[in-house]
Amino acid sequence: MKMSKFFWNFYLYFTFVWVIHVSSKCQDLFLIPSQYNKNRAPIPQNNTLIIDVDILVWAVTGVSAQKMQIQVDTYITFVWKDYRLNFLPNLNLDEENWCPIGSSKLDIWLPYVIFRNCIGCTPIELDTQKIDVLVHPKTQQFKILIRTLTNFACNIYLAKYPMDSQYCKIQLANYYETTNELEFRQIFPDSYKYVASNKSLAEYEIGPITPRNCSTPILDGQEHACVELNFIFIRQIGYYILTLYAPTFLIVVLSWMAFWIPAEPLQARITLGVTSLFTLATRLDQAQRNLPLVSYVKAIDVWLFVCIFLVFASLIELSFTSKFLQTEKTQVVPLNVASVNNLERQESNKKQPSQGAISLASSGSLRGEAPSNGPGVQTVDLRCAQGRIVWNWPQGALRLVLQLGSSGKEFRGCVQTNIIDDKSSTRVYIEGRGRLLLLMAPGDGRSTQTHRCFNSFHGQVALYVEAENRPMRFHKSILDFSYQLRKLTKRSRMDSAEECRPCLDQELLQFYCTSDFVLRASVISINHNSDLQLSEMKLRIIQPLRPSFFVGQEYVVYAPLHCQIASDDGEFVIFGTHFFNRPIVRCAPRVQEWQKLRRHAIRLKINQCLL
Repeated sequence: MKMSKFFWNFYLYFTFVWVIHVSSKCQDLFLIPSQYNKNRAPIPQNNTLIIDVDILVWAVTGVSAQKMQIQVDTYITFVWKDYRLNFLPNLNLDEENWCPIGSSKLDIWLPYVIFRNCIGCTPIELDTQKIDVLVHPKTQQFKILIRTLTNFACNIYLAKYPMDSQYCKIQLANYYETTNELEFRQIFPDSYKYVASNKSLAEYEIGPITPRNCSTPILDGQEHACVELNFIFIRQIGYYILTLYAPTFLIVVLSWMAFWIPAEPLQARITLGVTSLFTLATRLDQAQRNLPLVSYVKAIDVWLFVCIFLVFASLIELSFTSKFLQTEKTQVVPLNVASVNNLERQESNKKQPSQGAISLASSGSLRGEAPSNGPGVQTVDLRCAQGRIVWNWPQGALRLVLQLGSSGKEFRGCVQTNIIDDKSSTRVYIEGRGRLLLLMAPGDGRSTQTHRCFNSFHGQVALYVEAENRPMRFHKSILDFSYQLRKLTKRSRMDSAEECRPCLDQELLQFYCTSDFVLRASVISINHNSDLQLSEMKLRIIQPLRPSFFVGQEYVVYAPLHCQIASDDGEFVIFGTHFFNRPIVRCAPRVQEWQKLRRHAIRLKINQCLL
């Protein structure tokens, strides 16, 4: 233990003595003349003093966009030759190594250099206590090695933030001598030296670092030696995709869910839109918190404002929808199976409907009275194939949403007024795309007993029924209105002459089972009624097949006027259905053709019904 302690003491003593010895010898390499002025640069006669400069970037420790500065840890080396000193012959020193001159550095000229764009820094030459000055015995050159951790001003431009790249620089300059007297020469003019192990910061990736000569005139109008390093900091966008772009995009998509929410629950749609708007406003504030207050628009501002506008537009759409619904209706009364049963139970108990109520009578008709608080629009959902609506004291309008059951299939519907009061006529509109189309009205040139037909769109039709010329309160007024719906095929939807074509064999067999009446008859006469748009066929019944008729009875049936039915001799089998209490002909094959078809169907066992 004592031997080890003795050894270390001896080693430290020997090293200290050797350093003092070498330092003293390095000081003895040159003599300082009496007329030597350490405040003036050693400029050669008729020449320029060249100082070799090498800047080694050890690390970039920070980039602050808010403070608009960067922090760089650098090693700076200056090498020059002082021709005014008198160097002595070789003193048995290693000529290939630099040696420190010790306290003599206070008596010789040292370069006065500063960082041009540093923040809160002092000229490097003034801090002589922390500078090591070396001399080379062979080349008689002096060298200074300095390490600094300095903040530099950087012009941060954020127009493309967060997809931006920032360009910063550090400038090392001399302000005492002009470029005619002193110049900087870069040791590595075509490259830079960057020895940091990690070339990526938390937010930036460091691009190429390039040197450049920055000698330019300054306040005194003269050029001074200057060298600079240019940095490129490429912002990494992955953080912003995960924390900004993806969340705000999902928030906007979430606000669009309000379009799939029914318009009636207004509070749910408002809550969804306002919550999305507040969330985006919070993200906008957070995005600006760590940035300087600039007056130009940034890329992130454009993104967030577009997101806010889309959410705001959905709220505006909500307000227009709400206003439209308020003007369109004042009350919605859906009639499903449960409500129909309940209304029928009320009718069976002989309870009178209350003021403004809508009820369904046992006969399948809809009856009601107008509300006492004034005119409005009442919406009624109807899914029956046919029905009748009776409205006492009609005021305002009814909006009838017609559907053929719950299948959503396309259908053809027809409407007709049953009873028209002297002072209250029926006016019917069909709802089109953004407007109402008049379907039936008094004085339109057609008989009031004529039905008006229409095709469905996406399985439903909305009709507006209102009373024209509202009567005085003491005058009783009744609106009586009927409708019928029939399933529509693609062929009949596109061709208006479909109902005029001869029936197929399969259709005849089917109509024999499903028709309201089937008669074997002969045609007496045909009369075309342009007011009703129907052709009246007077028949003499030869054999009633269904229901019961008297043989020899005369019976009137109808067919569409545009079919242009002509009178013909012979016997026919008439298949028909009742449409608005009128017997309408479906098919009328000759008796011989029908008997042949029926025998063939019985033989092949394809007869669909036995009557």
